[in-house]
Amino acid sequence: SARREVEEEVGYVVRDLHFVQRFLSSPGITSEMLHVFFAEVRDEDRVHGGNLLQGEDLLLEELSLPAAWAMLESGQIRDAKTLVGLQWLRLRR
Repeated sequence: SARREVEEEVGYVVRDLHFVQRFLSSPGITSEMLHVFFAEVRDEDRVHGGNLLQGEDLLLEELSLPAAWAMLESGQIRDAKTLVGLQWLRLRR
């Protein structure tokens, strides 16, 4: 399902998908479990412009790694799944 979501939402075919982490979105309030994956894509993996499903309000934004690190350090990123994913990536780069 992660591969399908990447293609539907951002328009890339994912070749290698790596599990990063799973965690509760809000322990004690809900049992919703979030699963974070990493996939590296190239320009040739793009199959469409993304956001295939009507009614979804998505904003796709590409960032360089230095820009993402700066946003992480400045506190601009407040979403837990994004924080987990970026921290994981930063430890491995």
